[in-house]
Amino acid sequence: MTAAERKRMNEKRPPNKTVFVCPVCEKRTIVGITANIVADHDHETGKGREWICDSCNTGLGRFKDDIAILERVIDYLKRF
Repeated sequence: MTAAERKRMNEKRPPNKTVFVCPVCEKRTIVGITANIVADHDHETGKGREWICDSCNTGLGRFKDDIAILERVIDYLKRF
């Protein structure tokens, strides 16, 4: 992320001890107490997306932000 992008993301960061709802998993947490939040970003462009919980960020990273992989995951889950 560029310095300008990091600044833009930090301006949108929810403050500690406030209720945060992850836009991916929709889990409600208290920032810095019940979960950490991270500035998610596109790994190809470096552009910041949104603040999400660290669990969802890890999941997206493991699936390499690849929609085709995520579609296969969905198909897999539907089968079972």
